[in-house]
Amino acid sequence: MPQGMGERRVATGIAGLDGVLHGGLPRAELSLVLGASGTGKTVLGHQLCRRFGERSIYFTCLRPAAALGKRQPTSGARLVDLSPLLVELDFDAARARVEAEWRSGIELAVFDSIEALLCDGRDPSIARRQTWWLQQTLWEHQITGVGLALPDATAIACQGNGPAAAAALVLELRREDGSESRELRVHKYEGSDFLAGPHRFRIGDHGLQFSGWDNDGQPLSELATRILTVFRTSRRATVEELTYLLGADADQLEMELRGLLASGQIRSATQDGHVYYLLQTP
Repeated sequence: MPQGMGERRVATGIAGLDGVLHGGLPRAELSLVLGASGTGKTVLGHQLCRRFGERSIYFTCLRPAAALGKRQPTSGARLVDLSPLLVELDFDAARARVEAEWRSGIELAVFDSIEALLCDGRDPSIARRQTWWLQQTLWEHQITGVGLALPDATAIACQGNGPAAAAALVLELRREDGSESRELRVHKYEGSDFLAGPHRFRIGDHGLQFSGWDNDGQPLSELATRILTVFRTSRRATVEELTYLLGADADQLEMELRGLLASGQIRSATQDGHVYYLLQTP
């Protein structure tokens, strides 16, 4: 990471994502997470709140807080329901509520879904001015903001002149030949020090898990990357088959497989007395 970069970025604590962003999200600025329904936006928002705990606040803008049910963020994050104000199109009251909710010690604010707060995205020029207001508020209070949004909100972040979101991360769900895969792309990031992608990930018990990275957020070895490539084409393989295909040392191969199992990127299965390894499903 370049010198001084850590001061400008906030680590998410998500192995792989911090590596992709070379340190984390822009500090005290707004980042957008764009994606269609089911791509993992809300999961990521809750995952970030778990990481920050009582130092985070979660604004639900589109639906009543009670409707979130079991999907409500946990681990101390404060939940603030803006939906009644936004249903009435009282944006000034919603802004006042946002500014009134900041408190000493809050470091992260998640907005779900931010289109509702930004005039539903119907007028990009108005939405960008509102984004500027939100950016100023975040900077004033030194709070890092994350806005969850549908893909068509990209205009809010990336087009036209004037202030916009500092970063835009795009989540995609692809279906092909009866299987699913998930990818993250960095559509925009303040500065140039990031890996655009695509970056494969799956949704596990603890949220987004990225392939190509270990649990410490370090890039996988060349051999581990080659193992994952085999699984994407052959679906499953035994240690003996991998040794033959990759021409690798068996002990080194088994060590890499243990690391991939520990990081949740692959799983094992037994059939007819043989142990097979295969990718975790999304």
